[in-house]
Amino acid sequence: MTLIYGSEPYLNEEKLNNIKQKFNPADIVVFDSKSIDYKMEEALSSMSLIGNKNLIILNDFYCLFEKNLKANSDLFDKWITIISQSYHEVVIFSNKDSIIKNKFTNFLNEKADVLVSSKINKKDLIQFVINYINSNKGYISYNDAVYLLEMLPENLFIITNEIKKLLNLSKKINIDLIKNNIQDTSSKPFAFLNAIETGRFANIYTKYQHSLLENDNIIFLVSQLASYLTLSSCVYNLKKMNWDNQKIAKELNIHEYRVIKAMNLIKFYGYKKIKNIIFNLAKTDLLIKRNSNSAKIIFENFLIKNFYI
Repeated sequence: MTLIYGSEPYLNEEKLNNIKQKFNPADIVVFDSKSIDYKMEEALSSMSLIGNKNLIILNDFYCLFEKNLKANSDLFDKWITIISQSYHEVVIFSNKDSIIKNKFTNFLNEKADVLVSSKINKKDLIQFVINYINSNKGYISYNDAVYLLEMLPENLFIITNEIKKLLNLSKKINIDLIKNNIQDTSSKPFAFLNAIETGRFANIYTKYQHSLLENDNIIFLVSQLASYLTLSSCVYNLKKMNWDNQKIAKELNIHEYRVIKAMNLIKFYGYKKIKNIIFNLAKTDLLIKRNSNSAKIIFENFLIKNFYI
């Protein structure tokens, strides 16, 4: 009996696949959150005529999320009995961040193998890439791993799939191989924002022009930049309250890496400068709305005045 849950789907799937490999596909039975109770009861209580054990997977099983009310006590008792007496291997699986503390989950925490995953932060993500490539008999340097992650979204399924493609081309992964074979998915629509972090006006202006070629309009860029700067300001204020990155990420419902990036922006420009840019951007937004035909010139003047430093 195993409970798998947490906020990193890739790691959850990896743990589940390790268990599934021990069973023939024909012996794996999967139920989702909409499955009918009596069908799950029937599967869990059945016995194989030839003695084969099935792997029964309960996805997002509702007892994980029911409140610990007196009205639910009999329900919890029923499923505790059925699952604990089942002849089969049972895995209760969810990609949700947390489960509710109740009689049923207390039973699982005491009796089951509990495997919990957490989102990988930026520093650990770099090491994950290096370890993953090494485990597949490849090699990548730390700096090249950083470069690869800048090209890709923060999604382990996508990251590992792209690494597999690179490993098929060469066991030694370097910047040249990455540049020639990986599309910069992070550039749509975030390359412009990533350039703001560098503080290099030439880079900012180049990415701005690329965004226009990708048909991103000025209003969209203003909105993206406003959200990014406002997030940085918000993160800064929460940091002043001595909140750690994990708590801030949870409160704002964002990846912890975005908290780190927001603080890096504050450290580079300074909080006073960020507040000034936010103020100037608000004025720019108003000017653009009043003079839509001159949006491009107005926004470029904003970029020059605020980032040509």
